Amino acid sequence: MGIADALAAPAGTTLRVSGRFAGWSGGCTGGPPRTRSDWMLVDADGRCLYVSGPVPAGLVPPPDAASNGTAITVTGRREASPDGRPYLLHTR
Repeated sequence: MGIADALAAPAGTTLRVSGRFAGWSGGCTGGPPRTRSDWMLVDADGRCLYVSGPVPAGLVPPPDAASNGTAITVTGRREASPDGRPYLLHTR
């Protein structure tokens, strides 16, 4: 599923979301929803989804931008921050 569908999914839903890894520079609004280590997943239309959890194996974690732009698929549970912003709690 794409980021647009993930943003619209109800909280608590387990999703597999595809996009491009953006580290800490993807353009999501507001600060990270859970921890300072949360990272971003983006699509070609400029949509952005925070992901809370480990960076997928094989990618260089932020702040290094070497892996930014890499196409990935992430599995997690769609959650909402205290102020209502959607994010993905990475489970695998």
